[in-house]
Amino acid sequence: MNFPNKKPKWILPDNFSANSGKVYTFISPIGAGGNADVYECIDNNGNACAVKILKWDVAQPKQRFEQAKRRFEQEVSLMKQVKHEFLVSYFDDGIITGHPIDRRFPSCEFPFVIMDKAEENLFSYLEKCQWKVDYAIYAPQFRGLSAALGKLHEKAIHRDIKPSNILIKDELWLLSDFGLCTMADGSERIDVTLTNEKIGPKFCPSPESINQSYSGTSASIDASSDVYQLCAVFWLVLTGWYPLGQIKSDDYDNNEKNRLLFEKLLLALSHDKRKRPQNGSELFDIMYQVTIEQGLNP
Repeated sequence: MNFPNKKPKWILPDNFSANSGKVYTFISPIGAGGNADVYECIDNNGNACAVKILKWDVAQPKQRFEQAKRRFEQEVSLMKQVKHEFLVSYFDDGIITGHPIDRRFPSCEFPFVIMDKAEENLFSYLEKCQWKVDYAIYAPQFRGLSAALGKLHEKAIHRDIKPSNILIKDELWLLSDFGLCTMADGSERIDVTLTNEKIGPKFCPSPESINQSYSGTSASIDASSDVYQLCAVFWLVLTGWYPLGQIKSDDYDNNEKNRLLFEKLLLALSHDKRKRPQNGSELFDIMYQVTIEQGLNP
């Protein structure tokens, strides 16, 4: 199988073994990111899953690949430790050897992780729904994602929450892609963030993550920054728009069912992070309050 998205092009074996001893077979590509590609595969029992493989562009210094490997190893370790119904699941991991089509380059060992295979991501789902999602669908997903973020915050800060990193499997919205996570406990942290490196989603990053790309200071990116990013996604689900600029009360559907929800989201999207819920657990309590406790649960 070709591993085509970086130069040189690599050839990977169609069948490969993981650390568990299971054998997997590549089926087809799913998507490509900045540092890794994702493919559909099946295990030797015929179960469908996804494999995420770190990739290497030989035009970049080898040091950057080693940095990316450390970040990937941290991502896999985090997936093993943090479990929640609304987080993408870890199944297996290992190393696969790729051989370059251009024989001037040496073979390379690529780390991989086996995880849930989703039907689609949230962005493609919203496009398919024409940006209209029923309350009965989004309310439990908002609660579930908030609770999952709270679980993640016991170990790490995500830093890259966006619609394409929320996967949909069996009608559940799963928070995924822990490649930019940083560990909450400083003693466990492998800090591979470069000075002035852009951290966070492109279209609606938290104010702190924007500041990282200018000042080089990432210490202010904390759990409340994740809350900001997740609530920006919630806003997009509700309105079809990213929450940019100065939002006024007549900029959204201020009906009785959604009034409290919008008010809480506006606080979560405050520039002053002290006004936001400080972590996913606090956000879950608020989502529970404005959907179930207020009698709005269908």
